[in-house]
Amino acid sequence: MAEGGVSGTLVNTPYDMPLIKQGDPVTAPLTHIITVKFSEDLPFPDLTGLPPQHEYWDRCFVDDCVLQDRSQVDYIYREEPVMTREGDKDPDSGWRLRGTEQAVAEDKAQGNEPHYIALGKVLNIDDSWLHLIDRETGTAFQWDAQAQAFIELD
Repeated sequence: MAEGGVSGTLVNTPYDMPLIKQGDPVTAPLTHIITVKFSEDLPFPDLTGLPPQHEYWDRCFVDDCVLQDRSQVDYIYREEPVMTREGDKDPDSGWRLRGTEQAVAEDKAQGNEPHYIALGKVLNIDDSWLHLIDRETGTAFQWDAQAQAFIELD
């Protein structure tokens, strides 16, 4: 295993990456790996020391435009979790994820409602805010296109 990633041989033919082909050696960070197949000659690597895997089942409130990939996550805030209902298997995280003002206005005009879903579903579409996911209740962030980063709001 490469430092912080996986090295191996590509066993499929990439659909949209013409510069690499089946049989090429590849190295990729663990965050970009969907599946790995190990040969009998090379056993599963020792993963001691790697950060634990997280599963993001806790719920969040997110605009439809973000889920449909018509807008990036533009404004996020974390409030006291209030949407968990009795019997819910997974709790409300308190995260509220908004698209751009224009995309949210288009959602409203088309009758597209926000969703209450697993954080992981949103992260599969836009993970630009993942580094903020453990921030405390009461925090808010706005995307700054010029800085290409989320800026914490007061």
